[in-house]
Amino acid sequence: MPYQNPTLFGVAYASRLFREVDAAQAYEKLRNETGPELDLQYPDNNGHAQAMLNWLNSWGCRIDKKSPGQLFQSLEKWFRQWKLRFPRADIGLLDAEKRDFDVLADAYEALLPIHDLGPTGASKLLFSIRPESAMAWDAAIQSAFQCPASAPMRQIG
Repeated sequence: MPYQNPTLFGVAYASRLFREVDAAQAYEKLRNETGPELDLQYPDNNGHAQAMLNWLNSWGCRIDKKSPGQLFQSLEKWFRQWKLRFPRADIGLLDAEKRDFDVLADAYEALLPIHDLGPTGASKLLFSIRPESAMAWDAAIQSAFQCPASAPMRQIG
């Protein structure tokens, strides 16, 4: 039976567990390479975009790594548009306000058409930028919550 009424606490708890049980501590490796905040503004100069791509693929995304230039340029443009709108990095799910969720949902929807990120890659990318307030999910989670690919973040809150 699908779980149809996720609570905010349940989502926050699941998000925390997701971060702590990843394969070979990939999330910690990403943070070691990028510092406390992922910055996609200068993909060629800081290595954050490449570290993010490696992390996404280690977490099950299948994004082509052969020629990431177009992806990095698109992400740079997206990041510049959304960076100042994101909730503060220290705001957790339980403390977030409706406007914080709206910004994350809008930023997620803006990520969907970029390269071959798809819903899973877009959610995990947002999680890497705001791990305290954005939840990473995959197709199984999205299906279990019966959320549409275009707006699962709007279903919770």
